[in-house]
Amino acid sequence: MGKRYCLPIVIAALIFTCGAPKNYYPHAVHPTTAQLDSSVLQDVLGRVEVPEHIRTQSAPAELYPVAGTVSHHLLVAPLINNWFTELKRLRAVETFIILSPRHFPQGNEQVSFSTLPWDAGNGKVEPDTECIDFLKNAVGLPPDPEAMHMEHGVGALLPYIVKYFPHARIVPVVIDELCAGPGPVNRLAAALYNLLQDRKDIFLIISTDFSHHAAEALTGQRDERTADFLAAPALERLPLVYSDNNKGLRVLAFLYENMNLNIGIELCHTNSFEYSGDGEEDITSYFFYFWGRMVDE
Repeated sequence: MGKRYCLPIVIAALIFTCGAPKNYYPHAVHPTTAQLDSSVLQDVLGRVEVPEHIRTQSAPAELYPVAGTVSHHLLVAPLINNWFTELKRLRAVETFIILSPRHFPQGNEQVSFSTLPWDAGNGKVEPDTECIDFLKNAVGLPPDPEAMHMEHGVGALLPYIVKYFPHARIVPVVIDELCAGPGPVNRLAAALYNLLQDRKDIFLIISTDFSHHAAEALTGQRDERTADFLAAPALERLPLVYSDNNKGLRVLAFLYENMNLNIGIELCHTNSFEYSGDGEEDITSYFFYFWGRMVDE
């Protein structure tokens, strides 16, 4: 091809790439794996018995949890179910704010929001648009629904929300773990502080799994450091944590310090090898946690 034809083609390609609408999203409702595959939904909702060799504990009845960590790996579906059962026992929730890592190279923003509803497979979950608009404006970023498409950091939890909190709305926030700078994340944390101070019907979920792709010894070392952080989240200890959502944990550390969430309860700590007996060289670890305060405080 002659040089005289190359330049117009390059320019046309740039116009097509850069001039296309950034937030074109063809769906009116966010789909989830459980909605698209009924066997996944049946598996999720049907597996409720925690294996006998996995240790769990209940939170004290006096605890009022404000935030928590929960896995988005359906391998441990009974533990996710147990976490939501405990939350249901302790308090009512009208709105869940879900901080999820971005698992796929999609979307355009460092911190992404969407005001679309979600199909959880066992029901539709509506967005809390007032909260979403407040956070979006505080962070200073436009809507980015593409980032939410089939994002299991959000979608894996929705069947449980429908099951245990059928009237609750959600505020999904997907954070680019690799690219999100401190500015947007800090603005998100400050805005969440204001929301949680103003509205007592909100619960904050940090959707996260911890050590990935390591054998048992290294997984144990990583989890020791993570456990120290989770017992009393502090920003100076965050670099020691190995998770897929350290930006969400950064928000948690800010809230823990500024909202005096002085009670942390570990409901369960396990890993994929201990849980299933498979994959001893490729282990993912899980911490199921609540932070809050006692009701008489």
